[in-house]
Amino acid sequence: MKNKKIEIITIIALLVVIIICVVFVILQKTEISSYKEDVDSYKEKVSTLEKQLENKQNEESREYDCSFTRTYRVIDNIDYPLASDGVSYIVVDDYQGYVPFVVAIPSSIDNLETYKYYEFTYHLKGKGVVNDFKQLNSYLFASLFNKYHGNPSSGTVYVELDIVETSKKGVEQIQENICK
Repeated sequence: MKNKKIEIITIIALLVVIIICVVFVILQKTEISSYKEDVDSYKEKVSTLEKQLENKQNEESREYDCSFTRTYRVIDNIDYPLASDGVSYIVVDDYQGYVPFVVAIPSSIDNLETYKYYEFTYHLKGKGVVNDFKQLNSYLFASLFNKYHGNPSSGTVYVELDIVETSKKGVEQIQENICK
């Protein structure tokens, strides 16, 4: 009789442990399912945001017919042997910018002196997106290359560059934003 009671208690204990394990597994699957739903929801949101960003970038493409001027100090001329015909490069910085950067210029402009200030007037014409200096410089490079090779640029922003020495210092210098 004692053995029978021990067997029944053991079987009941095993059933309780099995039931607890089954409940635990069911709860884990429910939680995992919930995480999968969250991940799917986030994937949809990311996809929607990517589409919105792509649409916004396409919408930003606009027609340009404007000019703006920035004053730079010429730091150095770069003798870049792989430069395309008609294109030269110089290193410049701007007032309180403290970061030098490279600018493409027409190779016909060869009289710039180091550590002097110059006003760079950019004339933009055509359709495209110019949000920052990197984009502007790439359009300028293409424009210089096309001009030198006699292929006018179409379907893009064409950039002309005029450079004039200036005696303006500090806050007197012209620092206009890229025309919008």
